[in-house]
Amino acid sequence: MGAKFLADRVAIVTASTKGIGYAIAKRLGLDGAKVVVSSRKDINVKNAVNALRMDGIDCDGCVAHIGLDALTF
Repeated sequence: MGAKFLADRVAIVTASTKGIGYAIAKRLGLDGAKVVVSSRKDINVKNAVNALRMDGIDCDGCVAHIGLDALTF
């Protein structure tokens, strides 16, 4: 495999332990980014981080609730 074009980059993907968010996090990781995933549930974060690491992706996770309040300035 050639050089990974997202090497030395960090991708923070919210709501990323399942579905489309997880697929995006995985793709970014496979392209070389260090990935940070998040969910409201700790078990979902742990499962996603473990699965991504098994695919060789450098990742970490955090429990977070990103709601409309987070968008209020």
